[in-house]
Amino acid sequence: MTVNKVRAVLCASSEEVRHPELLGLPDENLAEQGWLAVMTDATFARSWIQSHGKGLIVWVAGSDDVCALNLAAAVRADGMAVQLVAFHGSGSLLSRARAAGISDVLDETAFLQAYGTCKQAALLQDSLARTKESTGPIDLMLRERAAKVDEREGEAAARRPVAVGEGPGSGFGALSATAAEQGDRPGGTVVAVVGAGGGTGKSTVAVLLAVAIQQRGVRTVVVDADLQCGDVRYLMGTDRAIGIEELADQPERAASLSPKGRLPAVVSSPERLEASEELAGRVADVVRALAGRFDAVVVNTGPAWGDVQMDLIGLSDQVLFVLDQRPTSIRLCRHVLELCARCGAATKQFVFAVNRWSKQALFSGIDVSAALGTAHAIEFPDGGKAVREYLGSGQPLDVADAHNPLYLSLAKLALELFPESDGGVSGKAPGATRRGLFRSRRRKEAAACL
Repeated sequence: MTVNKVRAVLCASSEEVRHPELLGLPDENLAEQGWLAVMTDATFARSWIQSHGKGLIVWVAGSDDVCALNLAAAVRADGMAVQLVAFHGSGSLLSRARAAGISDVLDETAFLQAYGTCKQAALLQDSLARTKESTGPIDLMLRERAAKVDEREGEAAARRPVAVGEGPGSGFGALSATAAEQGDRPGGTVVAVVGAGGGTGKSTVAVLLAVAIQQRGVRTVVVDADLQCGDVRYLMGTDRAIGIEELADQPERAASLSPKGRLPAVVSSPERLEASEELAGRVADVVRALAGRFDAVVVNTGPAWGDVQMDLIGLSDQVLFVLDQRPTSIRLCRHVLELCARCGAATKQFVFAVNRWSKQALFSGIDVSAALGTAHAIEFPDGGKAVREYLGSGQPLDVADAHNPLYLSLAKLALELFPESDGGVSGKAPGATRRGLFRSRRRKEAAACL
């Protein structure tokens, strides 16, 4: 254990260390977390914390020989700050903790938030250290400054007690009240796939999600609203698709769109790059019109945030926010959420998805939930080389037929989005099948402030 890299101490029983799911941390190998000192012996833990614990976060969930409350009280009596981890705390326990001078009692939600925030801060610091040798002095200075800010924020969040029932994700919920008061949009379910910056895998997720929904017999269209660098039609293997600019100028052409067997209909990004600026304010009208003809409209978006994304937030039933395994992805996501707050855009319909996840990945859903202050973040498994090869050659159905783990996770979302469909040909009217995880709540359209 390298003491100078340790950020937190976890006192727990040997059973909890062997089975971290008892602490709400499935798939975590606690012994391999270089930033975390894990201790099961109460006497050793108390001695070690006295010697090395200054400035560290101390979580006490238990030990092999002393109950959690007594150990936490002993550490507190030594003059150290301590947080008691009690998933099923009763009023009596809370009273005894207060009597022992322990004011921070963490339930499961609060502990997972604190754990994930601390882990993220450690990973960001390690990432910075690995890039020092290959980074120029000016860029390095900026990275170090940003990392220090993240570290201060992360440690403050990890130390901050979260009351039972408060939970993450409450910070943006009230924003929906500031949206412009407009009438409900008729038609099918709209799912916008967004992200912060390029390379997160938005296009791949949008295409495979649209295919998965169409496979359930739900009439689906995928719209490429990445107005400058959209590649959805190539990933779909479509040589010629109606462009979004054509539908903006001639809305009646939407009547010629229809799914082709197991594949959804496709609306491509504009042929001319210079048309992107002119089209930005018209994307919402195109999506609204398509929602009147299809049961599901899946919209891919570009990496740069502007009028397109802000309009779609107000129009969509669900916004799927895709992050990848780069630390910068989380940081940029925070900037986007701050932008939404300034613009009064409702973010309750956001579902955060960690793309390219594996057991060896840098970030998990727990990490992202804690870092963003959200109640839950889902994980999309890394689809591997097969996804890149099949989609690169325009064969999305081959990904589906291969039972690729990424596709299977998106098929599960499609099932939760349309649980009433049976995988056959849908005979329902557009918009008739909206239930499940992505439960339809009509969104007021937020005016863009950009």
